[in-house]
Amino acid sequence: MVALLIMVGVVGLHVLGEANRRAEDLVMLHRKIAAYRQIQHDTTGQLSNVASALLVPDERTLEATLRQLNQFGYDLDRLQFVAQDEVELFDRVRKEYDQFIQVVTRVVELIRDGKAAEGRELHLTQAGPLADRLERLTNELVNKAEAAMVARVEVNHAASLAARWVIIGFAVGSIGLALILGYAISWSLIGPVKQMDVQLRQIATGDFSFRVEVPNQDELGTLAANLNRMNEELGRLYHQLEAANRHKSEFLASMSHELRTPLNAVIGFSEVLLERLFGDLTAKQEEYLRDILDSGRHLLSLINDILDLSKVEAGKMELELGSFSLREALENGLTMVRERANRHGIALSLDVDPAIDVIEADERKVKQVVFNLLSNAVKFTPDGGQVGIRAALSDGEGRITVWDTGIGIAPEDQEQLFQEFQQVGGMSGEKREGTGLGLALAKKFVELHGGRILVESEVGHGSRFTFTLPIRLAPQPHLTPALAEPATAGPERDGPVALVVEDDAQSAELLRLYLEGAGCRVEMARDGEEGFDKARQLHPALLTLDLLLPKVDGWDLLVRLKEEPATHEIPVVIVSIVNQRGKGFALGAADYLVKPVSREELRNTLRRIGLTGQQREAASVLTIDDDPMAVELVEAILAGEGFRVLKAYGGEEGIAVARRESPALIILDLVMPDVDGFAVIEQLRADPATAAIPIVILTSKSLTPHEKERLNGEAAYLARKGEFSRATFVEMVRGLLPEAISEPVSQKRAAHNR
Repeated sequence: MVALLIMVGVVGLHVLGEANRRAEDLVMLHRKIAAYRQIQHDTTGQLSNVASALLVPDERTLEATLRQLNQFGYDLDRLQFVAQDEVELFDRVRKEYDQFIQVVTRVVELIRDGKAAEGRELHLTQAGPLADRLERLTNELVNKAEAAMVARVEVNHAASLAARWVIIGFAVGSIGLALILGYAISWSLIGPVKQMDVQLRQIATGDFSFRVEVPNQDELGTLAANLNRMNEELGRLYHQLEAANRHKSEFLASMSHELRTPLNAVIGFSEVLLERLFGDLTAKQEEYLRDILDSGRHLLSLINDILDLSKVEAGKMELELGSFSLREALENGLTMVRERANRHGIALSLDVDPAIDVIEADERKVKQVVFNLLSNAVKFTPDGGQVGIRAALSDGEGRITVWDTGIGIAPEDQEQLFQEFQQVGGMSGEKREGTGLGLALAKKFVELHGGRILVESEVGHGSRFTFTLPIRLAPQPHLTPALAEPATAGPERDGPVALVVEDDAQSAELLRLYLEGAGCRVEMARDGEEGFDKARQLHPALLTLDLLLPKVDGWDLLVRLKEEPATHEIPVVIVSIVNQRGKGFALGAADYLVKPVSREELRNTLRRIGLTGQQREAASVLTIDDDPMAVELVEAILAGEGFRVLKAYGGEEGIAVARRESPALIILDLVMPDVDGFAVIEQLRADPATAAIPIVILTSKSLTPHEKERLNGEAAYLARKGEFSRATFVEMVRGLLPEAISEPVSQKRAAHNR
């Protein structure tokens, strides 16, 4: 830019200098013309004066004429300095004038001497021609000067045009150069700024590998260098945070196992003692045991909340989507708080929009959200109040509201409701229950589903917590033509009732023939609804279930059967083309047969569940765990129920016992030295002698998605240590064993005696 300005200045000075020089030349020409015209005028005047003096030969006139002629000579002498370029012509004028002066001087002398006639003759013959030539020369000087001036004017005009175009050219060039320089300068600013913007975006995504290379030595270069240093420092801190977060996750996983394992013993043995399996208890002993049990459960709840919160914050909490009845999930929540509500005279209510039926979401997390909200509602509602749930569809999403007539929440407290470890409400100075994590977890679980949670409350007028869920209604299966009632051959049988739930006529008829051949009385159901109704009416000794059913599919029917107290104990054998054995066993199926099913396969299943009339010994259950207390706890629970408990304190020993004893069920811990639970499962499933034994995972380990995938289809049930009651554990074991061998020995003997 400086060079451009210097060039413009130089060119401008040059143009101005040329214009000034041409102007000076014109001034000089103008002066010359003026001088030449003066000479021309003086010459004419001198000739006129000389002619007049000769006509009147007066001495004074003659003297004045000579003096004027000499003075004119001095003017010619001065003119020679002006007429530098007309020297030759001017020399001729000077020569002619000198001759003219000599002739006139001679004429004056002759007149003075009295020879006037001779003087006039000399004037006519010599002075006259000299005067004519002198006049022509001065005219020539004037004409030549005027011609030079005209030429110079034309030259000046052409030079002016050229100078104008030069200036225009320089102006255009300067503008273009300025634009180029401006573009270059702007890019020298924009380029680094864009690079820094890219780097900042990458920093925001957690990528610290990019560096800004800016050659500028100005403030931008300094800024880029500072940004690179900040990037390196943030990268270092980020890696440190990643390492710290990884260590925290490892610590939490380790502490989860280390804390849940002893809590499992505390809670389990407390329940065993409270069930009086080893004798009666005094009132004080029972009180202390209940305190121990409640404290253990409270500590377990706190551990679970902290672990769930850490998973959500680390982005490792994943949704396990499945289809379930929203109404049943809400009823489950009310059931869990009903005992406490009844103690305080709190009325519970439920209002569910019929349009919401089976939805697709994470059932466990939805139930936990509902339970957390209901627990708070019951906790902060005075005796005799009301707590309820409303669920409805609104703008394509489900709105579930938990309301109460409790003490309400002040506006200033509502802002911190969903923060971790924050508790609001309650009377001033009153010690508050809980950890302050329930609402925080509820909010995070709802947001994982893509919903939101809101609160409306007024002190003294209760509260309304509303959360939304993007409703994904489970697809309804297509209806199939009704089955023809199977023909009954001969009189009605007296054998055990077997209920076949199957919508395919040929498959249903084949199963009927197989079951009647095994001595069973067969009843048929065409769809899931009919199957559920008949199961409650008939209480069959066996129920075969296809998964692809109209109205209610097989999975939903299996869940309903296992949740209904009247049908919970019915052995369910899945007979389907869908091969999902792990899911079937996990939901409580007694066996799983994949179509096509042979008569021998069905007979083996009937033999396993005790429908062949043969008496069997008490079921053997193998527990594999490196923690002696966990093994003793399982033995204490199951032995009291009439089961034969086999014990192994490591993976290798457990595999050997399973191959030798062929237990009906295996209870397995995953975290063991040497051979862990995953390796035990792989070896058991690889051995034909143990491949079909149901396996229950009982562990305190928090499973990663990869570990859950490894267990998919291999384990019949997954339970956490410390999170089940004795009764629940026994029911789970019975649900995974055939009815005849899962019945306690004491009950068998009592039935036999009767």
